[in-house]
Amino acid sequence: MSGYPQHLFLDQSRAVKYLCRKCKCVLKDPVQIQCGHRYCLSCSSDLIKCIECDTNVDSDKIEVYPDNACKREMSCLMLRCPAEPGCVWHGSLKDYEERGHNRHSDEVGLPVQKLTRNGCGNPGIAQNPSGNRKPLNNKINELDKRITTCSKLIQQIQWHTRTVQAMEREQKRDRDLVESLERKINSQDHIIALQDVALAEQDLKIQSLEMASYDGVLVWKISDFRRKRNDALSGRTTSIYSPCFFTSHHGYKMCARVYLNGDGMGKGNHVSLFFVIMRGTFDGLLRWPFRQKVTFMLLDQNNREHVIDAFRPDPTSNSFKRPTGDMNFASGCPLFMPLSQLDSSRHAYVKDDCMFIKVIVDATDIN
Repeated sequence: MSGYPQHLFLDQSRAVKYLCRKCKCVLKDPVQIQCGHRYCLSCSSDLIKCIECDTNVDSDKIEVYPDNACKREMSCLMLRCPAEPGCVWHGSLKDYEERGHNRHSDEVGLPVQKLTRNGCGNPGIAQNPSGNRKPLNNKINELDKRITTCSKLIQQIQWHTRTVQAMEREQKRDRDLVESLERKINSQDHIIALQDVALAEQDLKIQSLEMASYDGVLVWKISDFRRKRNDALSGRTTSIYSPCFFTSHHGYKMCARVYLNGDGMGKGNHVSLFFVIMRGTFDGLLRWPFRQKVTFMLLDQNNREHVIDAFRPDPTSNSFKRPTGDMNFASGCPLFMPLSQLDSSRHAYVKDDCMFIKVIVDATDIN
């Protein structure tokens, strides 16, 4: 065995830190190889690869470095004499390596008469003439008891450490389970949110179809007018689209678009009202470009004086050709009505926070 047996050390928990990777004993003349692991000097002589990390080492190029820092750390480790069983001496590793067994035998009053091959006398065959053997034995017994107590404490610490590690592993499993459940809940929330959006879209389509007319006439009620007007003034929502309407069940699909704070030339001074051709189911059966007369009306709820404007489509404009997208560009009246008229006391264009717009498409000559 190349190193010092671990059981010789009084504080075995410290000695464990300095074990040789090959002989599993406490290092003797510690060295390091290329990968940084420590071995006894004698254990490293025939080493071809690191036992710890399985790193191959070319035997012709092995590099061994004396580990003086490790040797200094180990010098204060306390141990019993490793040279001869039954020897009563104990001291630091440095003292033993520097003084050897014969000299420390003299210190405890043991005669050096019979020497073994390693130079260690056997104190068990000689009597201590000074009569100090009994106090030394008592001290050794006391130290053995302390070592036994420390070993039990170490075992308890190791047991508690394993318990804590098991609890930590269980907590990690619980955390992983919680995170997995949270991901599933988030996924379900996302699916529910998408379904809510889809339902809202379906509700909007149903409402739009319920409000749709099929005679070319749209009567559009704009409720909550004050808030929508403020949104237009602030630029939050500049325009509003009406529900769609049709010239017939198989006719043109259309809607209106109003700018409550104006658009283009009417921005900031007029209400702008536009007509929009939308892509419909039966466009392939209809005549293009769209040529029907369009009439706009802003209804006076006192029935005194409606605001009326009308136009005929320009056949060359892309606004009235067959739609290739969801809807064409809007076309109409950017100067439909001055904003100052909205607050007229004589008329009721806005009443009970509502406005009514009527759009009439002349469908007399479609067929």
